Amino acid sequence: MAHVALYRKYRSQTFEDVIGQQHVTQTLQNAIRAGKVAHAYLFCGPRGTGKTTTARLLAKALNCEQGPTPTPCDRCAMCVAIREGRAVDVIEMDAASETGIDDVRETIIENAQYMPQQARYKVYIIDEVHDLSTKAFDALLKTLEEPPPHVVFVLATTEVQRVPVTIRSRCIRFDFRRASLEDLVLRINTVLEREGLTAEPEAVQAIARAADGSFRDALSLLEQVLAYAGGHVDYETVRSVLGIVDEEAVGAVINAAARGDVGKALMAADEMLRRGSSVRTVLEAVAQRVRDLLYARVGALDESLSVAQLSALKALAQHFTPDTLSRMLDVLVRAQAQLRNVPQQRVLLDMAMVQIARMKQETEPTSPINSGQTVVQPAAATPPAAEVRVGEGATSPAPSRSEQAQQASPQAAKAPASASTDVKPSTETTPTSVDAGTSELLKLIQGRWEQIIARVAERSRGGAEVLREASPVRVEGENTVVLRFRTEFSYAQMQSEKRRQFVEQTISRFLGGRAVTIRCEMQRANPASQSANQPSNDKQQDDEEINGEQYAQEVAQTFNGYIELEGG
Repeated sequence: MAHVALYRKYRSQTFEDVIGQQHVTQTLQNAIRAGKVAHAYLFCGPRGTGKTTTARLLAKALNCEQGPTPTPCDRCAMCVAIREGRAVDVIEMDAASETGIDDVRETIIENAQYMPQQARYKVYIIDEVHDLSTKAFDALLKTLEEPPPHVVFVLATTEVQRVPVTIRSRCIRFDFRRASLEDLVLRINTVLEREGLTAEPEAVQAIARAADGSFRDALSLLEQVLAYAGGHVDYETVRSVLGIVDEEAVGAVINAAARGDVGKALMAADEMLRRGSSVRTVLEAVAQRVRDLLYARVGALDESLSVAQLSALKALAQHFTPDTLSRMLDVLVRAQAQLRNVPQQRVLLDMAMVQIARMKQETEPTSPINSGQTVVQPAAATPPAAEVRVGEGATSPAPSRSEQAQQASPQAAKAPASASTDVKPSTETTPTSVDAGTSELLKLIQGRWEQIIARVAERSRGGAEVLREASPVRVEGENTVVLRFRTEFSYAQMQSEKRRQFVEQTISRFLGGRAVTIRCEMQRANPASQSANQPSNDKQQDDEEINGEQYAQEVAQTFNGYIELEGG
């Protein structure tokens, strides 16, 4: 007898066997029990979630010799014929290969008017219905809206947005859900038990995670592993056959990021590649771990995980802020999106590892690296990894640029309260009574000004060009950053409220979420000559500032719309 794939051999044959779609099966059973079966159904959802299987079960329930019944017997001639795919009145059409109007006319429209030959109902199951052509959909409309009483349509699709609304409005829609990890583990264990085989719990978990919510993929992957392993399945076999990234190496990347160790992060990524993992697989695995940490950090982690996994993830997540984790996740997702366009994928992976390893220092400049503290290795679907102590066996991360400046010039935080009384400071002079906090904030922003401009350029090149004509010169109060502009045009462009708010938000992200505000001022052409030629009374100075504001407003109105930020 020819070999039958596991996903076909163990296809659900009753509504009770369907896992994870009770909202669909229960509704269909109630409709059959009440005699209120609709003439057309639309089954939509991800691949491998049971759409076609449920369609066949509906055909069984309608045509069972004991029915229509919500519990088909699966033993009568009609049930057996439908299960074996030889029932002439259950017509399955693959819209991916039969897309034209002629296919619809010959297969459905012309034959639907005839009574079924053996069964009680003619059931048309159209798989991947979104692949039908526009003309084919138009031809199907009338028959779908008012079919003969002996015809039931079941349309299945993974891309419901491609199905015309005129078709969707004529069907009862059911959304099939992705399988949960628990449902996949249950299904795999059930198949292993029926096959008389055994597997380690970690191995089953690994297969379930690799299936990504698809029952069909889970059984296909299981069959692939069984072909190699034989009677017993262990985790190392699953990792080797499916190319799953080693969880210990993923943990090493996270530990390196926790202490800012770029070298260890690159070495851990290289180790995963040497074990046979692809660049995409490595990025996906690290992104999944960072996502789990983010969920653990904000208290939204899936409580279905074991107690050991939950406690380990929560302990490790405390070494990061939610903002740091979200930015790390953003770097990894961007790297995955760029893979298809980058010939040197290894270089892209290395860049991502460097960025996430430096992320904590960039987003948390004031928080010390917890030297000597233990970074707990999460207990994932693998044997637990060894604990790694931050600061042990590794060099301490280099101090940030702001810390170097503070060590080199401690007097900057304790400037004299006032300057010489013989010379009156101009409006451009940096205030001399600056406390340590604002001085540190100014140095931090100045040190990362180019990075801030680069981040603004990702959304607005024009906005970045405006900032290139400015420089942060001082901090007023606790959080007001003064930007000095070298050109009237750039100064005028920053008068836009939306642009200023966007720049403030960008700077805030570089400061780990600390709120800042921006105040703009113009750089004078020659401060020395102006102070010699102009009277220094306060009234004239105020008049100049008012005239400058009026001029800036006029320029901003003239160039309104010339440079606009995206999305506002």
